[in-house]
Amino acid sequence: MFDNMAKILISLIGDQTAPNLFLIRDERFRSIDRHVFITTEKMESRRRLTHLLAATGIPESNYQKVLVSADDFEEIRQKMAALELSREHEYFLNLTSGTKIMSLGLYHYFTQQGYRVRIFYLPFRQNAYRQFFPLDQQETVALSYQISLEEYLTSYGIQREAEPELWMGPPNLTERLLKGFISEAPSGEVPPWEWANRIRPAYNRGKGEEAIYLKDISGLESWLQEIGFLPEEEGKLSPAQTRYLIGGWLEQWAARMIQEQLQLPKAAVGLGVKIRPQRLDLEGFGRNEFDVMFIYRNTLYLLECKTGLGRQVRKKEPPELFDPALYQLAALRMEFGMNVYTGLLTPDKRLRQTRREWKWTPVAATRAELLKVNIIDRYELLQGPEHWVRQLVGQTEPLTGRPR
Repeated sequence: MFDNMAKILISLIGDQTAPNLFLIRDERFRSIDRHVFITTEKMESRRRLTHLLAATGIPESNYQKVLVSADDFEEIRQKMAALELSREHEYFLNLTSGTKIMSLGLYHYFTQQGYRVRIFYLPFRQNAYRQFFPLDQQETVALSYQISLEEYLTSYGIQREAEPELWMGPPNLTERLLKGFISEAPSGEVPPWEWANRIRPAYNRGKGEEAIYLKDISGLESWLQEIGFLPEEEGKLSPAQTRYLIGGWLEQWAARMIQEQLQLPKAAVGLGVKIRPQRLDLEGFGRNEFDVMFIYRNTLYLLECKTGLGRQVRKKEPPELFDPALYQLAALRMEFGMNVYTGLLTPDKRLRQTRREWKWTPVAATRAELLKVNIIDRYELLQGPEHWVRQLVGQTEPLTGRPR
């Protein structure tokens, strides 16, 4: 079947494709000569192996596919025996994906037949893999390869749609807008979020594709001059510039802070990523665009950025856009596998009980915990990116007391 003395990586195919991608890409496995993929009819119908091959670029001549029943221990043994694997080869067995019966069947087969084999497992949400066989050579090794966002999405068969043109504002302008959003505006001055509210209806009327003339919004031209914003064309805002002013600036700032604080390569961060939902029940869900996506320590993070959360209809309830934002993140998170974290970033301050030492309101805290969404609000932002970025990736606790 294979050349003499080959190094062969055997991978189980399941719904979670990322663990196989991590090991295939890892530096320790660069010298692999051949691949064997153990899969099932169910995974074939979901095209899991096809997606993994697209992400890794393994040519058809360099792998063999073995189709087994997911819960038939004896059939798994028979299918492996039929391969007539040579004991001269060195085998590397990744048991992270697939079913428990598949893992047990392969473990039993290779450890009982006298093969030269090393067996691995990638612990859930850890940036490492463990070798647990041979028993006297057990070790935990950090993953050496930082996969790109594109590789991760491809491995799950997630396709990106055409994304709108971005107008990238200079950092000083973005910082100025942020300061205006998280600071209290002086009495009589129109705050930045109010200008965003005045611009948004005109943007929506043009379906995000038409320019906005400055003369149509009273005082807009003076405000743009005040913050140092230069329209691309005299007297009007392009659709891309309008998207920046009504919220794109916050997405750009958040992505830049995340990349700087975590020292990520550009390929690990995506801005305004629009995906094509894979399941029919999500096609009618509505917006399928993610403001910021990034890969950190081989874990995917999805971040929704909102400059404001709309009206507060009931005093003890969160603002009206809070729940839809959380539900959107929770629903679309299912597209990306198990090892995914989500966050909502907003300069809004109405998710806190300001009379009680700035603790979260019970409703906001309960819903965020239930839907597993990390909230970064105004009080978190005031602590600086070194705080809220670490909180987003689980390296520090959310702020619960009065901010300094």
